[in-house]
Amino acid sequence: MSHLVRLHRKCSLGFCHYISLKRYLSHVSCSEAKSPQSSPESSRENIEDGVLPYSAIPGPKPLPVVGNMLLFTPLGSYPFASFWQSCWKLYEKYGPVVKASKIAPKLDIVFVFRPEDTKTLFQNEGPLPSRPPIDMLEYYRKSRPQWYTSTGLVPGNGPEWRRLRSAVQGLLKREIVSRYRAKQASVCRDFISHVQRQYPVSINGRGGHCIQNLLPLLFCYTLEAVGVVSLGTRLGCFDADGDHLQRASSVISANEDTLTVLGEALLRAPLYKIFPSKSYNRLAEAQDVVANTVKEHLSENLKRRSSSEDFANEQPFLDFLMAQSDLSNNDIFLLVMEVFQGGIDATASTLAFCIHYLSRNEDIQVLLYEEVKDIDPGSHNLQGLSYLRAVLKETFRLRPSAAASGRFLYQDAVFSGYRVPAGTLVSSPPIIACQNEKVFPEPHQFKPQRWLSNQRRAASSVTSDNNSEQSGSKIHSYTMVPFGHGARMCPGRRLAEQEIYLLIIHLVQNFKMKPISNAEVGQVMRLNMMPDAPISVEFISRS
Repeated sequence: MSHLVRLHRKCSLGFCHYISLKRYLSHVSCSEAKSPQSSPESSRENIEDGVLPYSAIPGPKPLPVVGNMLLFTPLGSYPFASFWQSCWKLYEKYGPVVKASKIAPKLDIVFVFRPEDTKTLFQNEGPLPSRPPIDMLEYYRKSRPQWYTSTGLVPGNGPEWRRLRSAVQGLLKREIVSRYRAKQASVCRDFISHVQRQYPVSINGRGGHCIQNLLPLLFCYTLEAVGVVSLGTRLGCFDADGDHLQRASSVISANEDTLTVLGEALLRAPLYKIFPSKSYNRLAEAQDVVANTVKEHLSENLKRRSSSEDFANEQPFLDFLMAQSDLSNNDIFLLVMEVFQGGIDATASTLAFCIHYLSRNEDIQVLLYEEVKDIDPGSHNLQGLSYLRAVLKETFRLRPSAAASGRFLYQDAVFSGYRVPAGTLVSSPPIIACQNEKVFPEPHQFKPQRWLSNQRRAASSVTSDNNSEQSGSKIHSYTMVPFGHGARMCPGRRLAEQEIYLLIIHLVQNFKMKPISNAEVGQVMRLNMMPDAPISVEFISRS
């Protein structure tokens, strides 16, 4: 296990969140991405009806020749690596709507920071919501026609995306996801046992199990938890078997390499299309590792389905896919690949920050323990656990994992008084709305009670000024949309939430958590927002 714990990736975090802003620098060739222009007639009409034209939107002025292509690079004024700080700088200088013109030769990005505008964005995404492509991933998949006959869910758009998206709709059904609860609870118990077994209590004279870098261990958990759904098996992350452990390690490393390379590629010219580059070869090798793992287990499940009458009960998600006559085996492989990879990273990062904040707030741990101490996570329906849900929401508020939601507009729309034409790429980073002190007093404090009803909050008086908190009912529903919204909402939402709830319940039932270091852990932009330092926690057994 030690070599897994040493995995500290340069970047990582989930396929479901590829909508992050950094990918918007990909080389967009579709006509939708062309920078719109407002005619003098429409400008006069807009001004007369109180709506300003597209040309009036403030933002950084493009430079001659290069435009704003360097704006978000280390050479620019708003580097993506420090994306939250860059968002604040843009907001404070230009206001709630900002236009970054000529971010690529035929691409503008309009940033909107108010939740009302986020709602408008989703209301104008159209019947086939369009996002920018991920060129290198598409190029790789086209180079493997024996496996891929389609671009896929994450990078795809149009009718083919709709066909595939409809095929995984079952993963949004509570009745399917809940049938994996007992198996995922078993993964949680193995996680607890692993912490107790592998991390002695006598390190540096402390009384608990000290983990100096929690994230790699959480990758093992999410790999196991998503594997029971998408691959129909456990991968052996917590086994003593060296072969199983090596396989799990290789998949985690491959996923890390995939996301690292894709993140770097978005800031570079696609020279890999001319000759194979070192980074492209790294991506191809990594994706081949994951694909071969998925292929092996999918083949076994196809055989099991044909010979076992219990397969539908044991593997409802895979059976749901395999029962669809319009899906080829390659379609099923592609969908399983995306669900599998999408479930490894985003969930682990959110769990890491959730545990980080719980460890720093003993009073919140006490309240959460009182809510969950007597339940059996494997059989409980996880409904009615309002404080647990509030803890997760507050984690999403303080440390959003997705940098933004973004769409090419299906039709003209008005954002905070500015008309933006159809075809424009509009992006909505959540950080400004999530830290609005008028809505969230003490916005940098971890206070789950913000999200509770008045009656429930009154029973959770963890701070002396509890009555001054804004009621959760007053928080705009589009302040944060961590799983997206509408037709392109992450299909693995219920699965991710279940995995998070299960592990947090098991941890709180078994341990008190304390921080090892008092240093704050922020976020850095990779493909999404990642911890900028190791998250270290001491787990003290309750028994």
